[in-house]
Amino acid sequence: MTHRLTRRIYWIAGCLFTTLMFGCSSDGVEPPPPVKFYINPSLETNNSRMVYLIVRGVKEKDFLDQTYNFIAGKAFPTTDDPTLLGVYPVYPGETQIVKLTTPAKDDMGIYLMFTQPGKSWKSFVERPFEDSYTIELPSDNTVTIGPEPGFFDRLFHY
Repeated sequence: MTHRLTRRIYWIAGCLFTTLMFGCSSDGVEPPPPVKFYINPSLETNNSRMVYLIVRGVKEKDFLDQTYNFIAGKAFPTTDDPTLLGVYPVYPGETQIVKLTTPAKDDMGIYLMFTQPGKSWKSFVERPFEDSYTIELPSDNTVTIGPEPGFFDRLFHY
């Protein structure tokens, strides 16, 4: 009788283990993790006018070849553009946080549509992505991507 009880315990434990293993498996490909951008524009950014932030999935060679006019034409596409991750208005002097899903395979291109772009109006972010970045927009209409802001910066600015 103890032999039957032992077999039943093993059988129940095996069923529970199998159920747990199949219950924990996913049905599809897991989406890429999101990334946060802490955007810090100066009050004089873009001559104190709103600027658009465009984020796209891109390969490095394509990023280097893209002109300002090409990206401006991609800001509000008339057809579905799978490379476009987001278009966000940025207001001078107003810090904000943007959270978006990263591309599955490509790197990211960060583009700022200034009325008079500076030398570095775009920036390239390579894989593997960090959880968050800071985007600094000084008064000279350039973009600088850096690490996530520190605790006190997040606490008092965002």
